Amino acid sequence: MPLSQGVDALTRLRRTIFRTPGPLRWVAIGTTLGLVLLLVLFGVVFRTGLGIVPVVGAREPDGGNRVGAAAPIGIAPSPGTSPKPLPDEYVPLVVAAGKVCPELPAPRIAGQVMAASGFTPGVLGEDGAEGVAQFRPELWQAYAPSPAASATDPAAAVPALGRAMCGLVDELAPLDGDAYLTALAAFQWGPEAIREAGGLPDAPSLRAFADMVSDYTAYYARDPRLGGASATPTRRNNPTASTPSGPAGTASPPGNATPDPTGPGTNPSGTPRPSATTTTAPPPPPAPVWQERVIRSTSALRTDQSWTSNRLELTLTGDGDIVLRDQGRTVWRSGTAGRGGQVLVFQGDGNLVLYSRYGGTVWSSRTARNNGATLVLRADGNVVISDDGRSIWQTGTAS
Repeated sequence: MPLSQGVDALTRLRRTIFRTPGPLRWVAIGTTLGLVLLLVLFGVVFRTGLGIVPVVGAREPDGGNRVGAAAPIGIAPSPGTSPKPLPDEYVPLVVAAGKVCPELPAPRIAGQVMAASGFTPGVLGEDGAEGVAQFRPELWQAYAPSPAASATDPAAAVPALGRAMCGLVDELAPLDGDAYLTALAAFQWGPEAIREAGGLPDAPSLRAFADMVSDYTAYYARDPRLGGASATPTRRNNPTASTPSGPAGTASPPGNATPDPTGPGTNPSGTPRPSATTTTAPPPPPAPVWQERVIRSTSALRTDQSWTSNRLELTLTGDGDIVLRDQGRTVWRSGTAGRGGQVLVFQGDGNLVLYSRYGGTVWSSRTARNNGATLVLRADGNVVISDDGRSIWQTGTAS
């Protein structure tokens, strides 16, 4: 029933009650109150039976982080927590993430994931950070492999961590301080906060987290599955072979050495010594086959959207910068961060233009009057605007 009809009904009921003679008026009032109470009780029972009334503390059906949701699954490690062995299902993910750039090898990826969540996918942190890597929402939007991917899925989050950290290392390289630690701080607090601070902040929480990552990295560097040597020393086959036979601290003179009666090719027992085996190195992996992506006019990007190939990613970032990444590594940018760019348009006249919210030009390739030109993400790593096979603008990033 609409609200206006309910108010009219109550008004008519009130007039009827007060027009009723004295003795019957109280009967009418009591009957009305009883009916109202029954209606209220019926409504509560009906809504509860359909599951409409929310239960305090229950998790939302979609598992979202809403007020009244259940506590997150898992607790992030604290300083002093012993590292866990790297789960087998994480090994290929960590190895792949560790190949994006030299600053982020696989043990460092594993150490950061251990410090962030202890390999628990459901950990929820501050400012909306979630998943094994504790991605902040804005960073996940920028580095997620697809719009449908979830930061709570390790198969998506761990490789994305490699791309994100390598991207932040390149993006914040001009700032003072250690590039990796600066990127680690930006991953926790956001790149804008680090830029505003002018570099790496001297914060106790950052130092504690960085120390945890460093300790865990040293642990995972000994994992042979990540290319490290085993932490358990290997006993030699013949531990007495190099033991001096003379007095303590001295070696036996060559003249007093006992000759081997069995000859150099046999063991003391007389059995032949096994010959050394030669292992053949596996063939190098095949070179990747990079693809070309052609963008035709008119095509547009809004903030946090990208044109991509299997090698390149040309993105309009949330702060209005145009960034080109080659296999996750930043190789070119327009330098327009913070200038209000909202839409990047490749126009029909061949001009690539970054517009502000109100239609003002923030940046352009200055290639107008080239109708029919195409924007090409080339297989060699270069991005060009081409008109009839002639390059009229490029990022100059071929490699």
